[in-house]
Amino acid sequence: MFRRLLLVTALVPLASVCLLAQPPDSLVASGYLLPTGATVAPGQVLRLYVQEVGASLTGPVFADSVPLPTTLADISISVQGLPVPIFAVVPFSSCTGTVFVTDLFLLQHSHPCRSFVAITVQIPFEIPVSGAPANAAVSVDVIISEGGVAKVAVAMNTLNDQIHVITACDNGQGLARSTAALANAPCGGLAFHSDGTPAVNSQGFVRPAEPGEQLVMYALGLGPTTPPAQTGQPSPSSAMVPVQIGFDFSPNAPPKYPLYQTQHPNLVFAGLTPGSVGLYQINFTVPQPPPGTPSCPSNGGVSNLTVSIGILSFDGAALCVAVK
Repeated sequence: MFRRLLLVTALVPLASVCLLAQPPDSLVASGYLLPTGATVAPGQVLRLYVQEVGASLTGPVFADSVPLPTTLADISISVQGLPVPIFAVVPFSSCTGTVFVTDLFLLQHSHPCRSFVAITVQIPFEIPVSGAPANAAVSVDVIISEGGVAKVAVAMNTLNDQIHVITACDNGQGLARSTAALANAPCGGLAFHSDGTPAVNSQGFVRPAEPGEQLVMYALGLGPTTPPAQTGQPSPSSAMVPVQIGFDFSPNAPPKYPLYQTQHPNLVFAGLTPGSVGLYQINFTVPQPPPGTPSCPSNGGVSNLTVSIGILSFDGAALCVAVK
């Protein structure tokens, strides 16, 4: 995910909460495959990487029904006093070949070999966010408890949206639907055909999108919807978000903030995926490539079109489009 103006806050214990002494890095990070800073949006699904809880866990624990529980594996979380729905609680060690072994965050902070718990949550839609300017952060109190006892207290920033387009590396622990077949795909955002296969060049395999074909991107962190969705509950079919969309027919282009300021004719739908919790989808039709657009196998990379979406933050997906 990217922002036009990046606002970051340090993780600090909350003076207003009486806790036992704890390391300042009890909440190690938050994010997706590569943990990022402590900034969240209303309704966002993400992982919190936490120490000081879950020491007795011997394996992952997953929520098995909706509405999502607010206590799982005896762990509960509140944000500004609001209960937080939990998808999964997954223990792991930074010593045993997990994602943290090569993670830049841990390398930069020189974490020793230790145990963590990854807690996949949905941030409540009701958290306070900024008024004006809309890209100013608001700080909220986050309390992580075990057995009803507060163990970790930190401050996190909130912003109206924190867009993260689903990638092949979002391995399904509450973050996305079927990405099991994409283990060898790159970690950039993905756009999918109607049958669920990605329209991207990966490991020598590519099924390009056709001009005029409707594709879908899945994403997290697009913020409040109209009408409002309920935290932890299955999404209604009409909960929409006001995204911008842009199309860049440059080989292997990164996402960038879309400049189109009105409803783009190729944008079909942007909103929560019906029946899901916190998962958004963006349906769009593929534009006709301009003259001179290279085909994917000849451009030396994985894509010849990057589709970007944005509200205040932005992200996108790279894909292949058939060139005739």
